[in-house]
Amino acid sequence: MSERIELTLRSDLQHPFLVASAKELAGLAERVRAEPLASYYARMKDWLGEHAQSPLPHCPPGGLGSDFDPMIREVAQIALQAALAWWVEGDDRWLARASEALDNLAGWEYWRSPIHLPLPADLNTAMIGTDVALSYDLLYPRLDEALRQKIQEAILKHCVAFILPETVDRQWWSFAHDGNWSFVTLGGMGLAALAIWPERPEVRPAIETAAGHIQRSLDHIHPLGGWREGPGYAMYAMTHGQLFIDALAAAGDARLAEHPGPARLDDFFLFGMLAPGRPVYFGDCGATGGGGSLLYRRAACTRRGDLQQFADEHNSGGPLSILWRDPTIEPRKPYFDPPSRHFPQMDWVILRSDWGDPDGLVLATKAGTTAGGHQHPDCGTFLLAAYGRELVAEPGIGTYSRDYHRGRSPIKRSGTHNCLLFNGEEQVAREFKGGIVTQFVTQPGYDAVRMELAGAYECRDLEQWNRFFFLLRPDVVVLVDEVRTRNVGHYQYTGMTIEARIHTFCEILIRPFDAVFQRPGATLLVNTVLPPYCPGLGDHTSHYSIGEHEGFQTRHPDQKGAVQYLRIATECEKDPTVMVTLLVPGKDLADAEARRARVELEMRRRRRVEVYYAGRTLVLDWGNRRWQVYWNVIEGRLPKVLQATVGGPST
Repeated sequence: MSERIELTLRSDLQHPFLVASAKELAGLAERVRAEPLASYYARMKDWLGEHAQSPLPHCPPGGLGSDFDPMIREVAQIALQAALAWWVEGDDRWLARASEALDNLAGWEYWRSPIHLPLPADLNTAMIGTDVALSYDLLYPRLDEALRQKIQEAILKHCVAFILPETVDRQWWSFAHDGNWSFVTLGGMGLAALAIWPERPEVRPAIETAAGHIQRSLDHIHPLGGWREGPGYAMYAMTHGQLFIDALAAAGDARLAEHPGPARLDDFFLFGMLAPGRPVYFGDCGATGGGGSLLYRRAACTRRGDLQQFADEHNSGGPLSILWRDPTIEPRKPYFDPPSRHFPQMDWVILRSDWGDPDGLVLATKAGTTAGGHQHPDCGTFLLAAYGRELVAEPGIGTYSRDYHRGRSPIKRSGTHNCLLFNGEEQVAREFKGGIVTQFVTQPGYDAVRMELAGAYECRDLEQWNRFFFLLRPDVVVLVDEVRTRNVGHYQYTGMTIEARIHTFCEILIRPFDAVFQRPGATLLVNTVLPPYCPGLGDHTSHYSIGEHEGFQTRHPDQKGAVQYLRIATECEKDPTVMVTLLVPGKDLADAEARRARVELEMRRRRRVEVYYAGRTLVLDWGNRRWQVYWNVIEGRLPKVLQATVGGPST
């Protein structure tokens, strides 16, 4: 059943109106003289110059071929960027080039990507529809009537036809309200329909249907923020959603502009940045970008200077950045207290040492499910960055293909993530399998996260895997893994092999008592302590060894060859088996070693771990099958004791 809602649409609209009015666009020439818009516009002009004289391609036979997507997207960008350049410079050669590109696009038989066959319309359709709509709207007063009619017919054929009340229910993406597909497809094709309103009044049902589905998608955004596909996909989805919402408000109906959904994601975009240019990229979320043009629009909507500054620092520009950046908003550094946050919708916890320190530590962790849209079987994995550089990494997203989406790629196996393997068995990729964050505690001196993760496996010998993350401010991470086997007495030998993997694109050096991840500007010491009865399974007497994944290429910008990981392995000889790993970053090896020297760690038999750091004591006690955390903060001569119980009794 269609989600169509009745709208109030003006019939006296004057183009342009989708993103800005003619009056607002008249100030573009002045605005692009100041940074950062001057740099954005210079890059755009360079790209346009490279494509100014190149012949425009035509649709391949049947809309097939690996070069279909890049060809049609290039033509669409030529149209949009040339249209914007015409508004800035008033040079008719840009008007002619944009008109040529629009005429070319209107003649393509298909706008959908061959990757998504047999779908008749897809994300690519929406992205081309968005660029065509914006270009058409910007140039409408100067387009001849024949070209206007041709573009309108193309929009009716490629976009409007698939979002009408009688046809939209046939498209699965119209009901994917908790993912990027619904926002992008309905937002992009709905924007294309709005572009030809009111000239073509028959598009009203399509606009109202798109609005209904976008409203449902906004309803799915959790009140505490977060997006299960990650910040990159959230940015992608909401960019198209925001364009439609704004255009709909300009057309006379502002109900979606008043919805709280978009504002719920604003903090998530800021928390979701791991390092400069590197968002938190669990699953298929890409490991680049993170400061998209959308943040300029969100800053303008909320008058938040931290969103403006974040976009200035992490954005690479583009037409929407030029159109959306409001110069009246004063940038300011992002700051949150407490600096860490749990996003319960997808069970991510992102820990940060201090928002005011650009060299501060960021630790991103996740539980969640092992399958679903753009998910990987990676419950319990984590990413770590310090000094603006990524130190603990993941392979990230691979090359999309049918085999990849069906889970046949090695990238979509838990062995290529920072998880545990039990007797060599990995997590099972099913939507009902996964882990859960059972408690998150944040205090001025430390953060603590407890996860229960055994539900992600089907290993018959595994009863429980609890993973704990402790961030001891300012710069020490304690990772604790507690493993219990099924139907085994407390002192009975189990023989189950436990293997932890920590991936990195740094150089790995194994030393007698620790491992070192090194890259220019940052180093990480990894020091794992096991109970004395747990044997090492690595080279010599150590439990460390280096593993490699060969034969696959990811989209991670740091990959130069085979993906390497630190392997930490032992046998579970008594219940429970506890592995404690210290992660200590530094600017270089000497700095990291100096920081590590200030940390003392003792494992008292197998019931108690004590960590001493910066005049504080962290005690982890799991006697009587209950974990407790004791945190003693020494202030002068008077101790202040904070106690937090992390998790309940094990079962």
